[in-house]
Amino acid sequence: MPDFTIHGVHLTVPDRILRPRIAARLAAGAYEQFEAAAAARCITSGARVLELGAGIGFVSCICARGAGAENLVSVEANPHMRDVIRANLDANGHQAATLLHGAVGAAGAAETVTFRCAPAFWASAIADGSGRGEEVAVPVLRLADLFAAYRPNVVVMDIEGGEAALFDAPWPDHVEAVLMELHPEAYPAAMIGRIFDCLLRSGLVYAPDLSRSAVVGFRRVRE
Repeated sequence: MPDFTIHGVHLTVPDRILRPRIAARLAAGAYEQFEAAAAARCITSGARVLELGAGIGFVSCICARGAGAENLVSVEANPHMRDVIRANLDANGHQAATLLHGAVGAAGAAETVTFRCAPAFWASAIADGSGRGEEVAVPVLRLADLFAAYRPNVVVMDIEGGEAALFDAPWPDHVEAVLMELHPEAYPAAMIGRIFDCLLRSGLVYAPDLSRSAVVGFRRVRE
């Protein structure tokens, strides 16, 4: 299995999920570079971090290194990625991090959802009738329940368009910062406006220093 080191994070990626384009980005140190840089900038020791969409565990390790592994809860829907994420967290000394399996949903969501495990792991998402890959039922973890259980200060999110369901109600006051990758190919442009409006109503404003391209950051403004 190929090994990579990016910003001091050691990653092992099984051949079965590695594709040439991602292998090249990993080898060049460019994989998830904007999201990782923003996470490193805004996550401080002791912050409680909720990561939605853990991928191979690279940004998870950045979060754990900044906050302390015991303060990180990572959620991943793809069942084939759980062992990869756990192994990469453990290999980097973050055994205390919590890893949950499930797709994040809003209040009123069904108990399970059909998830498409694409041949390219980063393209996996809630099934919508398009794309290739095995379709499996995964449990739904409601965002409000995650907020209540873990009371995160920072939310890091990359869930391939699943974010569109999570901005119908204001977010709680204990969330001080949000880092997320938008997926405008997955929803109409008006949805991006709804995301920004919801976070603004929640007291979280756009943070240019945490934002680049489709990765956008928000910080809480307190009077």
